[in-house]
Amino acid sequence: MLKRYVEIRDAIKMVQAVEDLVPRPSSHRRIVQLLSKLGDLDSVCVKLQSEELTLADVPVTASYLKADASIVHSPVFERAVVKVQGDRRLQVDEEAAVEPFLVVQPSSARPIKQVDFATATLRQAKKPRHASAQNLLPANFEML
Repeated sequence: MLKRYVEIRDAIKMVQAVEDLVPRPSSHRRIVQLLSKLGDLDSVCVKLQSEELTLADVPVTASYLKADASIVHSPVFERAVVKVQGDRRLQVDEEAAVEPFLVVQPSSARPIKQVDFATATLRQAKKPRHASAQNLLPANFEML
């Protein structure tokens, strides 16, 4: 919105209906300076959101990325995660820290067959009914 204002300021001054609403020259200079700073901020935000950039590339965050930083709950776990991401070997204590997150590959010895709803229902119908289920047949209700 500020960018658009700066672009059309000269045309706005010629319209009598909004002449009193146009900022004074000192305010206009501050708006132009602010717009310049906002442009710088936008370029930084876009750069930080790029796919190639990681937190390790930003020096300001270095103190927060250490394994022994004050926000780290488990330094051993942090070291293990860094090693896993870098495909490096883990020490025994690091293996224990990431063990709950280990994904076990399912064995391919016998694939599990998917049974559709109709097949499961028909199999249930073939099973013998209990005596209590037999009492619920419509013929028994007609006798009442």
